[in-house]
Amino acid sequence: MLFPALAPMEVTPAQSDALFVVLMLTIVVVVVLTATAHRVPPGHRPVVIRGNQVRRLPPGRTAMRLPLVERVVEWPTGPVEERLQVRAHTRDGAEVRVLAEVTLDLSPPPIGSPHGDPIPRVADELWLTVSRLAASREVTDLRDPTSGLRAALIDRRFADGLVRVAEFKIAEINLLLPERAGGDR
Repeated sequence: MLFPALAPMEVTPAQSDALFVVLMLTIVVVVVLTATAHRVPPGHRPVVIRGNQVRRLPPGRTAMRLPLVERVVEWPTGPVEERLQVRAHTRDGAEVRVLAEVTLDLSPPPIGSPHGDPIPRVADELWLTVSRLAASREVTDLRDPTSGLRAALIDRRFADGLVRVAEFKIAEINLLLPERAGGDR
């Protein structure tokens, strides 16, 4: 015989049953491991959530979770860009539309805190803050380097301190004309 190791072997029913059990256990282990490992994309870190509370902040980009009990969400580690459009009245009575680009830095959520995406909440808080800041300034002061909107918002924290405004760039400030009696502006 050319390859004696490949000669047909006699397998007993007990060996066949044991081989079947080992094969099934191997398949189950592989399925469980692939179901519990979660890898997040670059620029994010894994956050393990159980019952809508933050449970773990694993290092690296891979997290293990308990299937059906926990889930893994992606939390940005780098800056997050948001666009903002606010319509407000200034202190001198002018109606303006402020278009801005905001860069946000997110801190990791504390363990045990309730989980929620802070970006929509921060966008709402930013809208209110810019509206209030515009109402406390004259239209000519909105772009002022020392007392304008940018100076008032840089390094301000939102969402219980999790989100910091790293940059606030005013793209445009439009002065809206009041409506006339005919409905034209």
